[in-house]
Amino acid sequence: MSYELKELVVDEVFVEKINTAFADLRADYELELDESKEQVEKLKAVHIDIGNNLSNLVSYSTVSSGKISGLRGTGKTHLFLMARNQINNEIFDRKVFAVYLNVKRVHFPKECNQEIFNRVFSMYLYDEVAKQLGLLFRDIYGNSAKEKILLLFKKDERKLCISIKKALKQVALFQAIIKSGSKEYLNLDKGQMSSEDMFRELVEQSVKIMGSVSTEDAQISVEDMFEEIDEISEKMQKDNTYLAYLNINDVRDQLVGLIKTLNLTGVTFYVDEWEKLYTIPEAQKYLAAYIDKIIDDPFYFWIGMVPHRGSVYCLDVGADLQHVINLDEQLIYEKSSHSRDICINYFKKFIDKRLNMYAHEYDINYKLLFNEDKKLEQLVLASMGNSRDFGTMLLSCWSRFKEYRTNALAQGRPFKYISYEMIKESIKEDGKNKLSNIENDDGVMRLWGDLNRYCTEKKSSHFAIKEIPETTEQINTHYFSELIYHRLLHFRIGHITAKDPNVLEKLSIYALSYSGTYDAHDIDKKFTYVITPEVIHDRVRRYIYDPIEIIDSIKISEGNTIKCKTCDEIIDIIKMKAVFDKNFCPYCGGKLY
Repeated sequence: MSYELKELVVDEVFVEKINTAFADLRADYELELDESKEQVEKLKAVHIDIGNNLSNLVSYSTVSSGKISGLRGTGKTHLFLMARNQINNEIFDRKVFAVYLNVKRVHFPKECNQEIFNRVFSMYLYDEVAKQLGLLFRDIYGNSAKEKILLLFKKDERKLCISIKKALKQVALFQAIIKSGSKEYLNLDKGQMSSEDMFRELVEQSVKIMGSVSTEDAQISVEDMFEEIDEISEKMQKDNTYLAYLNINDVRDQLVGLIKTLNLTGVTFYVDEWEKLYTIPEAQKYLAAYIDKIIDDPFYFWIGMVPHRGSVYCLDVGADLQHVINLDEQLIYEKSSHSRDICINYFKKFIDKRLNMYAHEYDINYKLLFNEDKKLEQLVLASMGNSRDFGTMLLSCWSRFKEYRTNALAQGRPFKYISYEMIKESIKEDGKNKLSNIENDDGVMRLWGDLNRYCTEKKSSHFAIKEIPETTEQINTHYFSELIYHRLLHFRIGHITAKDPNVLEKLSIYALSYSGTYDAHDIDKKFTYVITPEVIHDRVRRYIYDPIEIIDSIKISEGNTIKCKTCDEIIDIIKMKAVFDKNFCPYCGGKLY
């Protein structure tokens, strides 16, 4: 049966299904995702593996470390969770245990130095290993994998039971450490399942596994294990011995002991939401130093990062983090005609997979919503290749269509599909929401205004920046970082030559947000939005924006820098406090003020 959107919009069952499908498009991170295998399987059902990112991550991360770079909404979290799920599903073949660490869920004390950070993160690490081991054991038992788990121990049932008992005692030690440490550092993480509940489940599943192979060796109970935790914890608290277990070297030794006990060859840690530490002084630096002490066979770390939202500090990309997966480079509409086709096909599949998952009985696809591909392309352009932004605007279009069809229709022929006007309003709403994130930051707004001024002057949405240390420093400032983080400024193409042969430096091409500047390019016609590689080649390579002057001006107005009254050089009074206090210019030797 063939359906039309105008008919289905009055079908309450269909409306509920599509509401769910489209609301799911814009989901960021849900606690349930990292504790529910079923939810991750649903995620995988709608995933589109552009560039083989999932298969590459699974292959690379079981033998080496790396980082995933991408703006919010490009799928870093979902990629980590799907990879963890696949690796743990194949644990009997790969012999690697994957652990997902969302650092947004770690709560650090206000007064925090490297030592305190190490203690807090060690407890979080112990806690997550224990919890996720419990999830793994639940899945093993649930899948009746007795024969498979026995293969890890060469079908030796007695060795299996002894190893599980030993592993439980090690995890019980983790729990005692957490219990002791939590007296000092409360609310270290917030999840749906408590550490105690997860440990109880781990013991229960372990007893079932041991009982299925040998009742004689399965002499252990949940109550016994909790009594042991209390005893160890009480002893630790008396003389503060738990602190020794929070030492990074001891954490490594404890984890090595655990994986040897379970006959595994390694553990892969997926460290997500790295950018959430950006606003906590020194936090990224502390965590990088922590990882640096542990990273190495048999432990591999993958870090999920938002560009220009901090760094990995002492961790070397290429040496410590051998691989890089860049999610921002795979859906750039204007990069080439081939890239344009990839973008459009990706978002067609993006809609189709969700319609199939949530409303498969209707046998529909994206054409139910859009009678012209050009309408869909408007949303693809406005999304700048970002899945979450696309989903947010699509949901807005669907909501506008529902409202239009269910209210009194205007005179004339009613729309049967999502209209251009609905798309336009959804794009403008998206841009307005993005701008609301920065409107109270005067420095960021000044930079945004200067970029708009420059693009209006050049009649182009895209511009170039020289790839030199001075401009790289400016792009790493808070002002650029905020624009990039809120997806108002997008990196498009890097390391290309300038149009002017006298400019020897390589260029990076950036673009203002399509939705954030919608009125400027689509209504007021202040500039043209670039959608082809030819325009970048012929024109944009001439438009070289210098961010130094505006950033210096913003810093001076905010009191972070001063211009030397003698030579006009800019001095950062925070980084160069000593020379500022002495009223001495390191460039000319004269007085600063």
